Amino acid sequence: MFELDIPRTELLVNSIIAATAVLGMIVSVSIVGRQLRHQNRLESKNIEKKQLHELLSVLDKPLDACAANAMDVDFLRATNPAALASAQALYQAQPALVVTFRVAFQHFTNVATTTTTIVPQCRRLRGINPATDVRYHSLETELTNLVTAYQQLGVKWANVNTLLRLGRAQWMNDPLQQNALSSVAAVRHYASALVASLYV
Repeated sequence: MFELDIPRTELLVNSIIAATAVLGMIVSVSIVGRQLRHQNRLESKNIEKKQLHELLSVLDKPLDACAANAMDVDFLRATNPAALASAQALYQAQPALVVTFRVAFQHFTNVATTTTTIVPQCRRLRGINPATDVRYHSLETELTNLVTAYQQLGVKWANVNTLLRLGRAQWMNDPLQQNALSSVAAVRHYASALVASLYV
């Protein structure tokens, strides 16, 4: 007659329950891991998007400051010629000619530096190989060009020594202005393309 071995049966049942529990835990950890990776990917997109939008919002501020300087000098020349008697007189009459550009340029370079730090990290987190990330590298190259263009522009158009003999007519025909404008357009194009790719 067959006899049921209770202790061995309980051991077998407990082993099956334990194995099932471990398997369930592994499956749960795997699911949570996938959810976290998905969440991290979404979060990285949000961070990248926010940073690119900030870059786009400050992109042309230094250019605007220089254009305003050209118009302000013309206005002073017509209404207060004594303000253009010397660089010191011009600065005393309109310190914003120097200060506004410096603030705008510093803000822009801060945002640009943050962008070149955060954006590639976000993209790397989503599995984009930095070596083949053509979209980002195009933006980085044009950002570098724009920083240089703004430095050159500021030396001329945010400098009271040179502004004494400048005005709107010179601004409109200045190759430095045209170069900066082209760089702004290029950065805006590549930054906008990156933003658009985040919605895919």
